[in-house]
Amino acid sequence: MRAAALALITVLLIAGGTARAQSDASAFEQNRKLGRGVNILGYDPIWRSRDRARFQAKHFRLLKEAGFDSVRINLAPFRSMSATNGYALRESWLGVLDWALTEAKAQGLRVILDLHEYGAMGNDPEGNKEKFLAFWQQAAAKYQHEPDSVYFEVLNEPCRKLTPALWNQYLAEALAIIRQTNPTRTVIIGPAFWNSLEHLHELELPENDRNLIVTVHYYLPMSFTHQGASWTDRAYKTGVEWQGTEAELDTLKTNFDKVETWAKEHNRPVFVGEFGAYDRAPMDSRARYVASVARAAEQRGWSWAYWQFDSDFILYDMARDGWVEPLLAALIPPGSRSTSGPPLRWTDAHDLSVEGRGWENTQAFYDRLPAKAEGQVPAKVWDLSHKSAGELVRFVTDAQTISVRWALTSPTLAMPHMSATGVSGVDLYVKTEAGRWRWLAVGQPRQQTNEVVLAKGLKPGRREYMLYLPLYNGTARLEIGVPAEAALTIAGPWGSGKRKPIVFYGTSILQGACASRPGMVHSAILGRRFDYPTINLGFSGAGRMELVMAGLLAELDPSVYVLDCLPNMNAQMVTERVEPFVRTLRQAHPTTPIVLVEDRRFPDGFLVASKCAGNDANHAALRAAFKRLKKSGVRRLYYIPGDSLLGEDGEGTVDSSHPNDLGFMRQAEAFARVLGPLLPQGKSRQ
Repeated sequence: MRAAALALITVLLIAGGTARAQSDASAFEQNRKLGRGVNILGYDPIWRSRDRARFQAKHFRLLKEAGFDSVRINLAPFRSMSATNGYALRESWLGVLDWALTEAKAQGLRVILDLHEYGAMGNDPEGNKEKFLAFWQQAAAKYQHEPDSVYFEVLNEPCRKLTPALWNQYLAEALAIIRQTNPTRTVIIGPAFWNSLEHLHELELPENDRNLIVTVHYYLPMSFTHQGASWTDRAYKTGVEWQGTEAELDTLKTNFDKVETWAKEHNRPVFVGEFGAYDRAPMDSRARYVASVARAAEQRGWSWAYWQFDSDFILYDMARDGWVEPLLAALIPPGSRSTSGPPLRWTDAHDLSVEGRGWENTQAFYDRLPAKAEGQVPAKVWDLSHKSAGELVRFVTDAQTISVRWALTSPTLAMPHMSATGVSGVDLYVKTEAGRWRWLAVGQPRQQTNEVVLAKGLKPGRREYMLYLPLYNGTARLEIGVPAEAALTIAGPWGSGKRKPIVFYGTSILQGACASRPGMVHSAILGRRFDYPTINLGFSGAGRMELVMAGLLAELDPSVYVLDCLPNMNAQMVTERVEPFVRTLRQAHPTTPIVLVEDRRFPDGFLVASKCAGNDANHAALRAAFKRLKKSGVRRLYYIPGDSLLGEDGEGTVDSSHPNDLGFMRQAEAFARVLGPLLPQGKSRQ
């Protein structure tokens, strides 16, 4: 009887749907879009009576304006499900959920439908299994036509008698039910023991189902996060602080490193579905703690959801009708909220045109080498590949105000010899009516997560813009903000004809030391000059022409290879490595031009004999290798002398080694004389 009733309910729910709106988006992309979230509605009386609701439609708007991307709706339907009617979900209960879904989507928030019945399932898994599966049979059928901005979370915090082994059985059955009607829905699943990271190794997921996000909850140390909580043994143990000491941050890093290792081994994205500190913890410690957890998650490319909007651990004070400002500022750093003026529409750079990436299969989106390079290339090269040097996003908008917010992977914003705007800033250019690129604004980084208005009061008109990413820091997240009424679209081709990228391979100079801002590196200057895409593979102190790097570069399909590694090599290395490197590229690309670049001369070399001798030896070794390669029949090989790369007045560097902006401009001029004739359709814009 129960089965028949449930089947009838399911048929009716399916019949009431519209055309399928799910998409086969990747789980990693779906996880990225979840971004920053909040748990809502778990303990709101709205589920018993709409008249008693604390959470109102305006709160969805406030969440969006504050900078949140998603909500995790905590669902407790079991109390309204009865065996007498086949565990049918009550219409009034579904009405509340439908209202919440509609309001959240109207604000552009992503929504997680989180079955939050961990207590019932943990205390009596066998007795509640039929109810558990009945919920997903009905919910999956009813919401199968929702867009991919709606996610299903199978069960919050499996625990107690729902052991890891039993949970693996239950999740497989629930997932099979969901996939009957939602084959491409993104589903969230976590390990047993309250979604503990220590039990990830016991979680078994179907290998062939790749549209899954793995969730963990983080409340460590419990002595801090749950102090004063009446349902724990810490009800009377308050006053515990969390100072963000080196030891405390190391513990957080170690714990998240465990999750990251597991996630990489299993190729699964991670969502920190809950974290926070109870209300009775000291406020300054709560703020430090949640900021540290949120930033640690973001640095790894994970999404997160704070526990919770109101009730306890509160982020929003319903009685006062306002945010708990220290916590909001910790979660969404200052500047990320819309406090005045028209609301902004934020677009993740992923959804626009991010260029300068040679490979798609990277560990993190803004990495410069493929994931497979880890363990193959030198460790220093691998570490530096996480820096976003040379990457940029192009877009077209008619907005008169352009904002940007970006999160960095490192808190180190500057170096002694290089400014924060170059190391960690973003740099905006605009294409004029004459078709020339002109600088417009720079985003100055003041902390690890930033938001700035790059330009406002712009003349009306639709224009193409280009935003360069940080040179010596990694980019964890980047979004462009324009007024809601403004258009924002992907930019078209760089110009006429097929324009394959210019691939630059080199050292700290190519990576951008010491440009004042990201757009002032010579590779970027040349990209703008010729209207060509570029790929910057500069690695500070580590551009040494290893054969493994030749193999990786050979995988690319550029218009030109520019090899500029001499600043990190001595004459012996040049003699041993240049020819095998060039031959590897030539074998893969018989006709692609290859340009060899001499080391720039040290401006103080006229007095420092050792520096002059080093330049002389390197130059001689490269010229000899070039001649041998040409004599052996290697065609389309070109050469850029180094004596005048930075000029001859000694004013082109910061420290006798790394160019300043003047040095980069001069170097770009020297490169342009050789590159210009090699680029199809590459008309120079002086």
